[in-house]
Formats: sequence, C-alpha cells, structure tokens
Amino acid sequence: MPSAHPSPATRVSQMREQGQREMRAADQRMQNEVVRLQEAAAVERQAAQERERDQCGRRLAEMTAHFEEQLHTQRLRQSSQAQAEREAYDEGRRHEIARLDAELRESKAREEALASRCQAEKAEHEREVAAKTAAKMEAQCVVDA
Repeated sequence: MPSAHPSPATRVSQMREQGQREMRAADQRMQNEVVRLQEAAAVERQAAQERERDQCGRRLAEMTAHFEEQLHTQRLRQSSQAQAEREAYDEGRRHEIARLDAELRESKAREEALASRCQAEKAEHEREVAAKTAAKMEAQCVVDA
C-alpha cells in the first residue's frame, strides 16, 4: 500500500520540478518584461522623434516667416530707396530745367536789348547820314546859286 507521504527522493524530485517550473516562469516573466521594456523604449524613441520632427517643423516655419518678413522689409526698403532716388533725380532735372529756362530768358533779354540798341544806333546813324546829306545838298545848293 502506498504511503500517504511521498518518499524523500520523490519529494526532492517534486521540489526540483517545482523549482524548475518557477525558474522557467521567472525567466518567462523576465523575457516578457525585457520585450515590454524594449517595446516601450521603441515607442518612446518614436515619440521623441515625432516631437523632434514637430519642433524642427515649427522652427523651420518660424525661420521661413522671419526670412519672408526680412525679404519683404528689404524689398520695401529698396523700393522706397529707389523711389527716393527717382524723386531726387526728378528734382535735379527740374532744377536743371529751371536753370536752363532762366539762362534762356536772360539770353533772350540780352538779345532783345542788343537788337533795340542796334536799331537805336542804326536810326541815329541814319539821322546823321540824312543830316550830312542834307547839309551837303544845302551846301551844294548854296554853291550852285
């Protein structure tokens, strides 16, 4: 008849099997934990990469907006500078035209004054010639008479 208590060898064998089962279960739990940690690390790396991509995207958008703003400002500055240069050039041309117009008026005034003086001298000369001719003719008439 079998005894109610197992023999010491059977007990040792059962304990060994139970210890091995516990060791395998512990190994399985550790392997499961390692896999879970690796998956968690992969998920965390992916999330970090996503955050970094988002941050880079925002920084790129900020830099693009800043660059476009600077470009717009530079174009406005160049446009206003070009406008100022055109206005200065136009103003210079207006001054040059006004100076040339004043010179032309002065020249015309001198020409008119010279023409008037010439006419006056010519009229004076004609009177002198007429007076000399009249004096000669009178003298000739006196001699002939």
